[in-house]
Amino acid sequence: MEYRTRLHQCLDESRVACGVFSGSNSPELIELLVERTDIDFMGIDLQHSAIGVVDSVHLLRAVQASNPRVTPIVRLPCHEVYWIQQTLDAGYAGLIVPLVESAEQAKKLVRATYYPPVGDRSYAGNIRSSMYGLDFNSANQSMILLPQIESKRGLENLEEIVAVDGITGLLLGPVDLSLSCGWTCKDLWSHQPFLDAAAAVVTACRNTGKQAAILTPGFEQSRDAGFNIIGFGGEVSVVRVDASAKFNKAASVIRRENNRAPVGETNKPTVDENQRRIEAYRASIQRFDQFIEANYDKHGGNWPHARSADGYFSLIAYANYVGRRDLSLQALRYVGQHFVDTDVPLKQNPNRNQMMTYVPSWLGWGAVEAEAFELGGRWLDYVAKFQDRTSGGFFAGLPQLANGRGALDFDSTTMSTIAFAKTGRKEASVKAGDFLLRLCQAQPDPSNQFYTAWNEPDGLVTSGDECAITTVLRWAEPQQHYYKMGLLILALANVHGVTGDRKYLDTAVEWYDHTIRHAVDLWTNTISHKMCWASTTLYAITGENKYVQDSCRFADHLVTLQQSDGSFIYPEFWPTCPPPQWESIPNASAQFTLWITRTLRTLEAG
Repeated sequence: MEYRTRLHQCLDESRVACGVFSGSNSPELIELLVERTDIDFMGIDLQHSAIGVVDSVHLLRAVQASNPRVTPIVRLPCHEVYWIQQTLDAGYAGLIVPLVESAEQAKKLVRATYYPPVGDRSYAGNIRSSMYGLDFNSANQSMILLPQIESKRGLENLEEIVAVDGITGLLLGPVDLSLSCGWTCKDLWSHQPFLDAAAAVVTACRNTGKQAAILTPGFEQSRDAGFNIIGFGGEVSVVRVDASAKFNKAASVIRRENNRAPVGETNKPTVDENQRRIEAYRASIQRFDQFIEANYDKHGGNWPHARSADGYFSLIAYANYVGRRDLSLQALRYVGQHFVDTDVPLKQNPNRNQMMTYVPSWLGWGAVEAEAFELGGRWLDYVAKFQDRTSGGFFAGLPQLANGRGALDFDSTTMSTIAFAKTGRKEASVKAGDFLLRLCQAQPDPSNQFYTAWNEPDGLVTSGDECAITTVLRWAEPQQHYYKMGLLILALANVHGVTGDRKYLDTAVEWYDHTIRHAVDLWTNTISHKMCWASTTLYAITGENKYVQDSCRFADHLVTLQQSDGSFIYPEFWPTCPPPQWESIPNASAQFTLWITRTLRTLEAG
């Protein structure tokens, strides 16, 4: 009996076939996609998912029950005969095999895929595929076998691979191929080496009368390039962004209706205040995730307009905190490829020349959290060079480092302390923590102001050119840089974490309470945003509920700064959007969302 489905028909009639790949392991979602969309094939991805053999059969049933005309194909996790035998016996009509790099590998796949005389696949009369007429004769005739070209070596050998008898065609994997070839551009379809590779695949397939397939979101570009089997990926992302946005919109309408009071009456709260905050924070986080989906190029691993590492360090911290290790590794890889040289651990913007270890500290911590230990170690070793052996603080820039004296930068010192404590560099973090204790003790007028500038060997700077307006926090004046107090508190709290010494925590709590009591516009001043981070950290250490309420007040303000596209504005620093440096948007947005996320989890845990 002949077995012909939509994909077979498209190939017979020389029409472009389109389909969807899924790794969600949800029969219900598969049924929805197959029944409600006009696709020719449904691909089940075993390579990049937790789907096993048994689950793959359930998903196959969902495809066949929803529409028997849609072709079920499967992407295997490897080349092993076991996976080939199991999936074909279950009834899959086609196989995609990852990382095929030679004709010899292709020949082995043919032998395992086809019954004799083409191959040596084992036959059993009671297998599930026999229900669909796939006996050893019809199975060979209808088989679809697509080796995946996704490496530099595979690209070099593609003509030998596609020439193997039994191969239906080749499937190009753009992302892995770009990584293998070192292409780090934002848009592969505008990158000539990739275009050349795509053309080579299409030409090789046409010259042998075989099929050119691709898995990509670039649907029109793929069609125009000559591919005749086009797979759409990422159905989970579509559901996460589109469906969640639709549901949130509907929910907001319902809440507005519920909150309307009858004429003559006043509005009364309909939900607990904490529940209202939880909902608002979840919605804010979701909008930022949608901003990432819409703007972050996962193929190139970069933001479209970012020109420095400033656009990535807080994104990495956010991604690590929420469990998006894939995103943090993409960002780390991009930073490593574009902003790191053999002799320069990190190329930075000129505005970082007097706070040289601030960004590398973020990146080093983030890399270690993501288990990119070599890269993280390189950045943290670079940071360590700036630590003054005498005071324990960190020199502001290269001239001070070279001279062994001069300005120590407060932001760099506190962030380096945090990074060292979080990555197990206890001795260096304790030395820096002791320096911060001395800086706190040296304050001459704590009831009115807090000085952050320090010159080595002279000590705390309270006057002169080095005492810039941004280095002094005056409690009675608006728009002070209170994020510095957040960094101070966090640094001391983290040193307490690695030592257990109460003096660091006591000093952190003392200055936290002092800031809460004295800062005039703390809750509405965006420049205090790292105080939100400090609040959640102190709650994690002490369990005192006041820190939860404080973090909520900070987060409540941050939520009001979010734009319709999911990004945030920073009105005190850039009143008009976009700012001169575009990377300021993802930098601020990722930090604000991280603090909101920490606050949300604190609320949910309580």
